[in-house]
Amino acid sequence: MRNFFLLTLMIATFLCATACSKNDTKNTNKYPAENQVDKSSAKGITNSGIADALKNKTLAGYESTTIGTAFDSYRYFTKKEWKETSAQNGKIYIDFIGWFDTNALDALSIKDGVSARAIDVKFVINPDGSFFVAMVSKIDAKTDGKFYSYPLEDSAGILAKMYANKEIAF
Repeated sequence: MRNFFLLTLMIATFLCATACSKNDTKNTNKYPAENQVDKSSAKGITNSGIADALKNKTLAGYESTTIGTAFDSYRYFTKKEWKETSAQNGKIYIDFIGWFDTNALDALSIKDGVSARAIDVKFVINPDGSFFVAMVSKIDAKTDGKFYSYPLEDSAGILAKMYANKEIAF
């Protein structure tokens, strides 16, 4: 009963938020580099009730710290974004994108044209209210304006470093 109530509350909040927001389909950059973000507007980036509800949950093995506390307080991110996407099958996808300081890029990455780097943690919320981490990816923003996403095999190791506030190295 509690899960049903939470799911109903999350759906109602999401519907209210989407009904009141303007959908901007012109922006095709899914993960903008820090210098490409319009500081006056956060179009496409949401922090609605569903993302907030997820941020108040805990992951298995990390029950002492909420997702929001762990991710938002990770000291190596200079910018943190929470994005939501709803699917027709009733699932909701929430992406946490954490951008690293550009000064942390190594010489080889810079030589390869990387201008910014981020981690994307993709959560899936099922219609019954259960959720899980579906994928952790590295995002490289290149000097040519393109973004490249690379799924990481060691997603558990990345999450462990984020929860322990230890540096992630590539």
